[in-house]
Order: sequence, then structure tokens, then C-alpha cells
Amino acid sequence: LKMNTDGVGIPRCEDGTYANTFKCDPELPPRAPFAWTLDANLSPLPGNAATPAMGLHGTCPSEFAGKDQQDPFLLMVQYDKKVIGNHAVFWSGFGNGMGLGSASGFGNEFTWDTEYNCLDENHQNMPAMTKIEYDEGTGLTTTTISGPALSCKKDISETTYKEGKGSKMGKSGKGDDDDECLETGYEVWQRQGDEEDIDLVVDVEVDSDTCTYTMNMTFDGSVMDEIGVPFMNDVTFDNFFTDFFVPRNPGSGFASTCLAEGLLSEFTPGEPKPWNFPEGNVGLNTYYTDYGWTVNVPKKARKATGFESVTLGASPCGTYTQPFPHYSVHFYAVDTDFRKTMTCNSEGGYFCLNATDQCGESGLKMNTDGVGIPRCEDGTYANTFKCDPELPPRAPFAWTLDANLSPLPGNAATPAMGLHGTCPSEFAGKDQQDPFLLMVQYDKKVIGNHAVFWSGFGNGMGLGSASGFGNEFTWDTEYNCLDENHQNMPAMTKIEYDEGTGLTTTTISGPALSCKKDISETTYKEGKGSKMGKSGKGDDDDECLETGYEVWQRQGDEEDIDLVVDVEVDSDTCTYTMNMTFDGSVMDEIGVPFMNDVTFDNFFTDFFVPRNPGSGFASTCLAEGLLSEFTPGEPKPWNFPEGNVGLNTYYTDYGWTVNVPKKARKATGFESVTLGASPCGTYTQPFPHYSVHFY
Repeated sequence: LKMNTDGVGIPRCEDGTYANTFKCDPELPPRAPFAWTLDANLSPLPGNAATPAMGLHGTCPSEFAGKDQQDPFLLMVQYDKKVIGNHAVFWSGFGNGMGLGSASGFGNEFTWDTEYNCLDENHQNMPAMTKIEYDEGTGLTTTTISGPALSCKKDISETTYKEGKGSKMGKSGKGDDDDECLETGYEVWQRQGDEEDIDLVVDVEVDSDTCTYTMNMTFDGSVMDEIGVPFMNDVTFDNFFTDFFVPRNPGSGFASTCLAEGLLSEFTPGEPKPWNFPEGNVGLNTYYTDYGWTVNVPKKARKATGFESVTLGASPCGTYTQPFPHYSVHFYAVDTDFRKTMTCNSEGGYFCLNATDQCGESGLKMNTDGVGIPRCEDGTYANTFKCDPELPPRAPFAWTLDANLSPLPGNAATPAMGLHGTCPSEFAGKDQQDPFLLMVQYDKKVIGNHAVFWSGFGNGMGLGSASGFGNEFTWDTEYNCLDENHQNMPAMTKIEYDEGTGLTTTTISGPALSCKKDISETTYKEGKGSKMGKSGKGDDDDECLETGYEVWQRQGDEEDIDLVVDVEVDSDTCTYTMNMTFDGSVMDEIGVPFMNDVTFDNFFTDFFVPRNPGSGFASTCLAEGLLSEFTPGEPKPWNFPEGNVGLNTYYTDYGWTVNVPKKARKATGFESVTLGASPCGTYTQPFPHYSVHFY
């Protein structure tokens, strides 16, 4: 719905034109203002032009009037009522030095000078100029944007160019000067497993009578050795302190292994880590690392409960505060894509450095200094557990902030997870084999419920003395002043081991956000946990089957095509210039079909479907679904929901994505640049062409 293909709510200016969009030349036919390609379109599309993981397209109608197919086109993309990208399209022959069409003078470059309709405060960086250019000397194609910078305290000159090739941006790497911001993110959780291997299942019930939900996450912990996760099946009550608890026996083989990989090393900022940051991170370790499984909450239940995903983490070495093999279960109110944006400066480890050492906005949103985290009128933190005032140390809920002295020498904020907090009584008077319940927050919002328990519990060995040595434990939770965005917080969390099945279950239950009808959903499929989050058949007629980034899964290595992004920010003029350059001559060589085969001479005879639908090119593309997309409900050649266009060979997109360098990102407001090579093209441009997006 956030694609806004019905046009409802997309901002407009006082004169009725769409806000933050190109101001179209009123003298150019058809003399019409900027238009988003909405559901009601009749020409040139029979429907909208919104695309998964890209957005809703729009442009000036004059952009497509009186042009040859070999002329370039400039568009914008929006999502959730915000313009999120600038989009240039040109035929593949331009990337081979064949020039443009008649409306562009058959030349090797073209420039758009753009003005805008009533830019709001969030769109002040829109490009004033976009240009495409082919250099006959180098054989490279460049797309350039320039416009007003968002910040310009000093000149910036950054590039992704490295040793003659485009570097893989977006991974941790050494900066070009001392103030380069090196952040760590989801890569520390990269050891993601298949939920079928451990029979991981999430099931959800929503009761419309009581308007409550119950959500269970179940897994088989007995198979960890079998699937290559060390230590988790080796711990017992008898050997726990002698072999698997670092503080009690730091000379054990377990302790030596874990300490060698960096356990306990995280709170010495600036000291070299065993994982050799910035080239490495804890996600590349074997022992002091996390083996994880992530499952999306089924669609209907997602809306009713407010929870997006459930994760299980197996930590062979544990962490600083719990240095022994244990499991962590998170119920998240955000999805994995959002978690991937939650980066911080952690020097490649699991714990973010203090707020004063953060260099990016995301790291500051961990709120490790505590500033701005909401509080109730009585001073307690809002939307958090109400702690029992009779339990030692008789203290209210606390976030683990920079100023902590015990049990951590710093905060417990974690990349792609958030800042942890709990009742201090949760860690008082308990055995290490007892379970712990925490919360995680990010950007001043509670985003997750977090249960932790030793790995022996998942092998049927029970809990510690404070929990009665039993096979289950329940937390009944009340909260400090819940606001309107946190009404779904669990009233109960329970962990349970079933001796009959050998399975471990973590359960949460609480008030549902919507409860018009009963809901019963599960990720269980054919005896195993299904891969949720990918398109799949629903369990009833109203299951929502969505498509996303998987249609762009043919992502290539920018080094193969010498793709480089370079950015200049001029502090005197407070403007930026950003170039994306690539070599289009190598497409055949790297296996991208048709892109190097098109010329002016054979364009209409061989490579333009409407003119010759019987050509080999047309037959190939039509067979893979080109022109089939606007017949809803009709079977597609890619056999949805099992398949999608990203699995095609010809009617598909071969793509390259580069993150804008860090300092330039903040100054320009652009995060990434993409190049797409479309061998068959699309419905409106059914010929081989390139697309460049500045997002």
C-alpha cells in the first residue's frame, strides 16, 4: 500500500501539482504537469509502474513525447509519499558508443536541467542537473547528478575506486582519512542457518473474543553438533563450571578457544581485535560468534500482533556478561531490512562504542547516552518492564548505558539488534543456568522482547535453582506507562522444554492490535519450518503474497564492469556532484545477453518487440513473460509464487549496487547508486536498456 499506486495522500503543492517533483516545461507537448504512473493509467501503461524494492515511477509526460526509442528518459521514484530516487534510462547501444536518438541530436551526451514543484524540507537535495555521457577515449559511460548539498562544512572528495577497480562498498573498510566513519551492522549475524535444519517453527493464534495473541517459537536444540554449531550440545550441569564457564576456569580448552577469538576483548576501544577490524568482524569467527535463524511472522498475524520477525541465536562462547554457551530468542517489532540499517561503531564486535565515539546517525540512535529515551511522570523509563520493588536490588528498569559500571564496563547496545535493558533484579540471586528476560530499543522505541537461556536447557537439562531446576519458566510482566505505539507488549513470556518431543519453545502472549476475526497461522510446512519471507502459497484465500528484492537477485560484482561512484562536495558553493561510471562493452563477456548486440541498424528489425514480434529476440523475451504483467491472476511463465522474474535469464534485470561513501552520504542525502541492465527491457521500453538510480 505504501507504493501509493492509487495516488491517495501523495503530497501536492497549492497549485495542485505533485510536490517535490520535476517542474515540467508548459510549452512541450502534451503540455501537462508531472504525473505518477497510477493504477488509473491508460497510456502508455494499462496500469501503474510501481516496482518491488524500487518504488512508484513518475515523470513529465513530455519526457516520452516526440522522442526516439534511442533517446534517454529521466524519471523519479517515490515510496510512502516520499521521493526516494532519481532514475535515468537509456538504450544499451549508448553504452557501446553508438550515441542517442534524433531528439537528443544523435550525440554522446545529454543533460537535463531540472527545477521542482514546491520542495519540502526533506527534499532540498534534489538534483538540479542530470547528465549521461559516453567517452569515446575510455569507452566508459557516466551518469552524473549535481545539486545543493545538505551539509558543506568542508570540501569532500570520495570515490569507490580501488586499485583500478570499483571496491565493494557497504562493507567495513579503511577510510581515506581519520574521520571516515567505520560502522558495523548486520554482518555480525551473517551465520544465518536454514530453519528446516533445526525444525524451527513459529505459530501464532489470535483470539477475537479476548483480543489477545499467543506466539510460539519452537526448535530442536539437540542437532547443533550435527549441523556444525560447536559447544551447544556439550554442556551439562556437571561440566558447566569446570569446562564451560570462563571466569571459573580461564585455562580450560573452551576458555582458551573463546578468548583467542576475542571474548572479553570488546571493552578496550582502539585495541586491535583478533578479527582484524575493519577487514573482519565477529560474524566471521567460528566460536565467539552467533549462529542464527530468522523467521518472518506470517502476514495476517504480523498486522494483528505488531511483531515482524522472530530470531534464534546460538552463541557457542556466549558474551561478556554470560561467557558460556547459550541461546537468545528475540521477538522483533521490526523486520530484517530495518535491522540492517541499525549500524554503529563497534570496531567489528558485538557491542557499540560509547555515544561520544559514534560517527554516524544510526550509531547515535542506539541512545547509549540515555538522552531523550522516554520516561514516565514518575521518572521510570516508558514502555518498559515494571520491576518488583520487593526484589533486590529494589531498582526500576534500566537501560545498559555508557555510564554502566556493573556488570558491564560500558553499554550493551549491539549492531542490528539495539540497546538492551532489563530489571536489575533479573540478574540478582540467580544461577547462570537460570533464564533472563530483557528488552531492546532503538531510536527511543522498544523494538523487541529478548529471552536468554543456557544451552543445556535446549538439551533437556532444566534450569537453575532460582527457577526450581524445572523444564519451564514464566515471566508475567506489567509495564511502565505504555504509549500508543507499544500497546501490544507481551503480558507473558515463557520458555519450556518438552521431554516427549525434545523441542524447546519460547512463547509470548499479550493484547492484539486488531482482532476482527480469529487467526491461526504457522510457518510449519511438510514437517519442517518453511522459509518464511519468501513468496509462498498461503493457507487460505486472503493470504498476502508479496514480491520484493528477490526480483533484483542477479546482482553482479562492480569490479567486473569497472563500476565506480565518485562524489565531490564544494564547501564554497555548498553543492555536490556525483558520478557513476561503468564499462558497457563487457556485458557479453560476463554473461549478460543482448546488451552488446544492438545497433541503430538492427534495432527495429531485431530488438524492438512491437515492430517485429516474430524475431528471435521477441520470441525469447515473450516466452519469459515480457508484456504479460498486466493480466492479474493469469499464470506467469515464472510460476509464481514458487518463482519470480529475478530467476529468468532474459526478461530480468542484471544489477550492480554501490553504497555512496560515508561522508558523501551525509552531505548529499543519497545512500546508494544502482545500475540495471535489462536484456529484454520492460513493458514500456521492450528493448535492451540500462537504468541508473540514485537512491
